[in-house]
Amino acid sequence: MAGSGDDQIERARALHAAGRLAEASAIYRTVLSVEPAHPVALHLLGVAAFQLGDNEQALALIDRALAANPNFPEAHNNRGNVLKALGRRAQAAASYRAAIAANPRYESAHHHLGIVLFEDGKLEEAVASYEAALALRPGFAEARSNLGTALRELGRLAQAEESYRQAIALNPRLAEAHGGLGATLNRLGRVDEALACYDRAIALNPRYVDGHYSRGTLLLSLGRFAEGWPEHEFRRLKPGVPVRRYAAPEWGGEDLRGRTLFCYAEQGLGDTLQFIRFAAELASRGAAVVVEVPRPLAAICSTVESVRIVAAGGSAPRFDCHSPLMSLPLRMGLTLEQLPLRTAYLKASPERIAAWKPRLPEGRLRVGIAWQGNPSAEVDRGRSLPLQAFAPLLAIPGVALVSLQKGLGAEQLGQLAGAAAITDLGEGLDAGPDAFVDTAAVMASLDLVITSDTSIAHLAGALGVPCWVLLQKAADWRWMREIDYSPWYPAMTLFRQQSAGDWAGVMRMVAGRLMERTGA
Repeated sequence: MAGSGDDQIERARALHAAGRLAEASAIYRTVLSVEPAHPVALHLLGVAAFQLGDNEQALALIDRALAANPNFPEAHNNRGNVLKALGRRAQAAASYRAAIAANPRYESAHHHLGIVLFEDGKLEEAVASYEAALALRPGFAEARSNLGTALRELGRLAQAEESYRQAIALNPRLAEAHGGLGATLNRLGRVDEALACYDRAIALNPRYVDGHYSRGTLLLSLGRFAEGWPEHEFRRLKPGVPVRRYAAPEWGGEDLRGRTLFCYAEQGLGDTLQFIRFAAELASRGAAVVVEVPRPLAAICSTVESVRIVAAGGSAPRFDCHSPLMSLPLRMGLTLEQLPLRTAYLKASPERIAAWKPRLPEGRLRVGIAWQGNPSAEVDRGRSLPLQAFAPLLAIPGVALVSLQKGLGAEQLGQLAGAAAITDLGEGLDAGPDAFVDTAAVMASLDLVITSDTSIAHLAGALGVPCWVLLQKAADWRWMREIDYSPWYPAMTLFRQQSAGDWAGVMRMVAGRLMERTGA
């Protein structure tokens, strides 16, 4: 009977490999009807369930296989794959490690562990896992490409470039390697080469979402909006991005006079503050515009003229068409030259201004500072800087610094020598459910805001408050390239790293400009 079962498993494997999952699964079940604890049949039936999208059933079957044979590396590895798909990354990593413990030479498990570690932001550990996979299989193109991605995010750009080129040599048709090389060359400032890489990646895989999106943001950073906005739409196809479905159609750019447009925010708070200007622009053209924003932004966004704001989770009114907020410039056909340059489209509450103004220092140039974004956000890599970097500003006569930092990062005020000279507005700043309402009121009484690339920059820009933004070498697309002004915010000045990680050089430029302003 055992031999017969083994013969059936081999037939089922062949069907499985050919993609005939239903037929293969039927044979696995036949084997299990005779031997319910057959570990291979349980495991492969679980793999088939996973491939068919039934993750919970897959996990249950693979767990039964492991109960029958705990030292089953392939089952541990595939259990990790199922857990990763379920978003349970810590458990997935444990399963990959169990696979490696059962078979230290299991290169796929090392590779999969690297992917999970990378997604958790453990970049150095991810590099080690990819390198372990490559030591076992030097021709593993996907691992070589993923190693390039981890190296790129660590800022080791020359090594990343080399790793991607090796991956392409191993598999010239690996779209992700071409796309990753493009992202690396983009950071190195080799724009034409980066675009060529993105073009090659998309030619190899026209459905390569990251390739399209990265190409779009590069084009936008170059001011090539007509080409960039359509590619930017691929952000909506990224994993985890919710799909909105309504009976009313999505707006395609037609005349909106006399019609109601429902827009909804998609990404970070800063994105919402930046793009809500387009809702105001459409309202000024005769549309009735309703915008759904994250609950914490509802109060500050309600100051946008002629736009109705609803908080996420509330009920939307009747509308004729809808659009994601960040798709509006595409539908409006906007070029760089046509950006709505509204000097101030958000407003601070006069009552809150009056309440906060007495708490600010008097008689000097009042400068609000913020340094830390959300460290758990992937986009924050390299954008934030330590409060220590602001130390040179403390020595400039006639300048009074005011902390606008909330939450993570604020603890650095207790760690910086001389931080007592910085006005700390305390936990009462924006302490309620509404974000930025107090910060906006404080900004209204400041002479200048100096901040890293966070939502504070967009708030200052939208309020029309003079703002200096401190940018990493590979700055986000919206800050364009090389220029020291922002086409989005007329009262903004940009200070860019000249080499990656050089915040000290940025602060020397800032200190020099401040001394010019104060006559120090």
